[in-house]
Amino acid sequence: MARLSSRPGFSDTDAAAFKKRANGPHTIKWRANSYRWTSGNVHEILYQDLPIVGGTLSLDSSDPIRRHLSLEVAGLGKLVPDQPNDALAPFGQYLKLWMTIDREGGGWFPELVMGEYPIQTVTSEWPSLIQMVECADHSAVVDQFLHTHKKGYNKLTIHNAVKQLTEAALPDRVFSIHSTDEAKSTMVEPHSIAETGSGRWETAVSLCQARGFECFFNTDGDLVVRKDITNDDSETIPAVGPDIGTVTYPVAVIRDGNGGNLVSLTQGVTREGGANGVFINLHETASQTLRRQGRPVSGDKRVNVQVSALADGPIKWGDRYGRQPIVIEKPVKVITDDVVAAQTRRAKRILNRRGGVIRTLDLDAVGLWWLEVDDRVKIQYDGRTEYHFVASIEFDLAGESPARIRTRALAVEDPG
Repeated sequence: MARLSSRPGFSDTDAAAFKKRANGPHTIKWRANSYRWTSGNVHEILYQDLPIVGGTLSLDSSDPIRRHLSLEVAGLGKLVPDQPNDALAPFGQYLKLWMTIDREGGGWFPELVMGEYPIQTVTSEWPSLIQMVECADHSAVVDQFLHTHKKGYNKLTIHNAVKQLTEAALPDRVFSIHSTDEAKSTMVEPHSIAETGSGRWETAVSLCQARGFECFFNTDGDLVVRKDITNDDSETIPAVGPDIGTVTYPVAVIRDGNGGNLVSLTQGVTREGGANGVFINLHETASQTLRRQGRPVSGDKRVNVQVSALADGPIKWGDRYGRQPIVIEKPVKVITDDVVAAQTRRAKRILNRRGGVIRTLDLDAVGLWWLEVDDRVKIQYDGRTEYHFVASIEFDLAGESPARIRTRALAVEDPG
């Protein structure tokens, strides 16, 4: 989980001491092991405590494959991959990553699990004998298993569709699936079909987004399927997956000044990517097909219906802000009142997420090792207090640079 006090091994006392220590000078220790799954789905360790000399851990909520790891491993010639079963060979091997920092009085805090990463590419250099290991989370492997033929996923729940897609590409015991009750009861949209050659993870993400869900692999390498809860007015703590925090209880506080952890900051405000109206055009494919065939049409006679959500206040549709719509074409078999209501809710949800101008912060900060993308954070700088979602993070495994963080906040207030 993202909140430090919820991580395994961390008491409230340890969490507070870790945060205090992380804000000042401290020593960082990264650790990684190499594993593979053998016949019968047996978990086998290939190499323990790889000699890490540097690298980058990158998290990005806008990337369907949200976790990427570039690891520099030094020294031992035997780590140069020559055979399929070698520790760093990209033949199903994956790395598990941990980190911790030293305590002020000596010793180390409990380790933080920082994810599981199937190896994608290995580059070896001579005479330094340094291996650059490029990895991504399990979703990369899922997406590499392209659909070999067109396949329909209708009549499945969100949970069952994502389960089917991911387990087809990965051994069942590689990961666990943590889904909300809503994901287990909500059906995918009718006529959800994956085209030949499409990636399975791409399909999973698309099916989830169409119903207002999200799916991702967490720090433990497990799959989370839940409602997309990153709305700015939400004070809900998710029942499944990482706790992204709330305004009242943010996951982290980033602040300038004496004792603060903020090193530098750049602010930007843009209309790009924002909106003040959402229009969804529904097309009834069943009625259109019957009409083309000259056959009588039964049921609802509406063939084309538009639903919309329009902003009010400072970004009122057609007012000073102007007109900046998101337009979506949505074919459905039959247009019913339930379909109209569901798509109206979808339009409102999109407007809530994208309404207005988008305020971003690019900042450097120290010590935020437990932070995850989508976490809600409080940022205090230059006498301001703002609440943002973390959009991306980049950690330097060599410990030479602070974390690079980009945040986003949807601002409907007139920026002046």
